[in-house]
Amino acid sequence: PEDMCADGFIPTEKNSDGKYSVEVGEYVVEMTVNGVTTKYKTINEAIEAAPIASYAEGKAGNSAELASIKLLNDAKGGFDVGVETGSLDTWKIQNIEIDLNGKTLTLGHPLVGSTGSKTSGIRVLAYSKLSIKNGTVSGLNSNALRGLQNYGATVVENVVFEEMGSAYDTVGNFGLLELKGNTIVPKGTESAILNSTYMYSDDSQVGVELKIEEGTVKVGKIVVDLSESTHPQTGTTNTSNPVIAISSGEIEEIVSEGSDKELVGGVTGGTFDKAVPEDMCAED
Repeated sequence: PEDMCADGFIPTEKNSDGKYSVEVGEYVVEMTVNGVTTKYKTINEAIEAAPIASYAEGKAGNSAELASIKLLNDAKGGFDVGVETGSLDTWKIQNIEIDLNGKTLTLGHPLVGSTGSKTSGIRVLAYSKLSIKNGTVSGLNSNALRGLQNYGATVVENVVFEEMGSAYDTVGNFGLLELKGNTIVPKGTESAILNSTYMYSDDSQVGVELKIEEGTVKVGKIVVDLSESTHPQTGTTNTSNPVIAISSGEIEEIVSEGSDKELVGGVTGGTFDKAVPEDMCAED
């Protein structure tokens, strides 16, 4: 049992000879699923053990069973929320809640992404859900081009993103993103948050939405991509229009790129270091 181990030691799994022992180490996170809590040595191990559901269930509006993860110590990691396989038909979705518990999660261990483009710290796949709160997400020495790449539904509350100097965009948002509490998202080399619709190889029309409704949120440059493109293999197009719902917060600036799509919603409040373009303002 863990409480019988000396400090700095943890129990092992069953050895090859069928017996148990102890080893030097520490538990970094604990995960609770359906009332049962298990400790893990890495956050990646916990994510891999979290429940999954089919992509079809997510597309139909259903979620995977909730897995609640709590950091016990500072952690290093890099992971997908959801499981990418060869085709969308066999993808899996997850529903993850991460309480950083005042600790720091350092990205880039490993970087994640599709084959040949593993450039993100955390990636939330379409129809998966992530809630992350109460701590720091660091890009220190990670070489991540995006700290968070969101295609699903993500809520960020009381999280400070830091050391994102090597990232093009601290957050790439291709799904639903809500920022709450004392969240700080600084600008990368290009933007703090890029909002853009994503082309799926099937008929998925996953919309992109950014919601900031609390004055304690601080964000660098926000880019809203209004351009439209077609999937190179299937010819499908995501025709959904970007949604902006910003009514509060402290923001460096907000700009648009492209002109194919129409903005839904817009800015109704908040303070900006640079003037808000007219096309980013909500209608009366």
